[in-house]
Amino acid sequence: MTDDHTSEQLFSNPKRLLLDMAQEQSLAELLQLIVARLSDSPRVALVRIWLAQPTTDGTGCPLRDECNDRSHCLRLVASGGRSAVTPATEWKRLDGAFRRIAVGARKVGGIAATGEPIEVPDLADPFPDWVARPDRVRAEGIRGVAGQPLVHRDSVLGVLAVF
Repeated sequence: MTDDHTSEQLFSNPKRLLLDMAQEQSLAELLQLIVARLSDSPRVALVRIWLAQPTTDGTGCPLRDECNDRSHCLRLVASGGRSAVTPATEWKRLDGAFRRIAVGARKVGGIAATGEPIEVPDLADPFPDWVARPDRVRAEGIRGVAGQPLVHRDSVLGVLAVF
């Protein structure tokens, strides 16, 4: 998030989003709709959704060293946002450094491990050690982060994060 507004204040028409979500026919399109709508706010820099998926050994995972359990991890499945520094740069890639996150690693992995949401509306410099790219956070003017576990029948299916 790019200023000190809480998540309740960010989105002006949640009813429209819910109605549009009901019309989607595929999970991929549904998740992309969610991140596109949420990242449409001028107060939001980036929205991402990771889903928990079984893995075999963690090969190719950029955060493999932070992984305690290589049986499953979070895989980035939807991303939306725009750079404040270079507004033509959209953050839609799914193959970057955070394409996989170990359950329990950093803030996003911690949300998946605990099933508890987080909201840090006043992210201040010097940043906590869980901020992976402090230079980018500083340059983009990101002031907060909120993360919500995606839960079904007491199982965490994934994580939605808004920066």
